[in-house]
Amino acid sequence: MTASSAVPAPVLPRPDELTAFFWEGARAHRLLIQRCDRCGLYLHWPRPICRRCQSFDLTPSEVSGNGVIYTFTIAEQAFHPWFADKLPFVIAVVELVEQPNLKLVTNIVNCPPHAVRCDSEVEVVFQPISDEITLPMFQPRPVGR
Repeated sequence: MTASSAVPAPVLPRPDELTAFFWEGARAHRLLIQRCDRCGLYLHWPRPICRRCQSFDLTPSEVSGNGVIYTFTIAEQAFHPWFADKLPFVIAVVELVEQPNLKLVTNIVNCPPHAVRCDSEVEVVFQPISDEITLPMFQPRPVGR
């Protein structure tokens, strides 16, 4: 394979001291969200201090992975070569059931893009992107689950 025909590398997040637990959890197929030990508020994206009570006592907590689609868009143009063969795909904001306004930016998968609707119930699935990074994505929740 020549350099010009090589498969492009994906765009990967760079875990740091605050986000490493999230990425380690995703690699283990667990959705971990930072939670304040003092007031119980979930915080996403992770931060060093609780925005409600200013506590520094924050712990990763596993959540159900259930939520609803808050908003979404359908990407029809690749902003990086790695995405070119994945078009169209859905970029969404999912609100988790654990707390109002606890939202993640993600993708909706295992569903035709034209069938995605706001307020649809979804559940987390995990997609490995590299040896180090697994992304939490969401798919429609089966009825009755």
